[in-house]
Amino acid sequence: MHSLYYVLTDQHREEFAPVRCNEQTVSRLVRYFEDVVTENKLSALVIEGRCLSGEAARQTKRLATLAAASRRVYLFSCDSECSGRVWQPEEGLKLTALEERDHHGIETGPFILVMEPRFCGLLT
Repeated sequence: MHSLYYVLTDQHREEFAPVRCNEQTVSRLVRYFEDVVTENKLSALVIEGRCLSGEAARQTKRLATLAAASRRVYLFSCDSECSGRVWQPEEGLKLTALEERDHHGIETGPFILVMEPRFCGLLT
């Protein structure tokens, strides 16, 4: 995932706009990106990374809805040793979950990449 991020920032440096915000705002923006995919049925490629914290039932439902509306979803998350992790993604045909032992050492917050022929967005 990190090499993809570096390629995108190198190729499109002038198109990125850094914005300072708190963790709650970043989480809300990630949900907005997910809503763009689900509400518009974009059939997009979605690459997302986050800790599997939060309300288990709600998060599982959101991820299932996102996977159903997407062409493919790749979810990078912390492993089962994470103290904040409270739910497990249900893998399906369109969802691939990848666990990183050092997820919290690498990532400072959630990220999401949405790619579709008419729309592309990266939040990191």
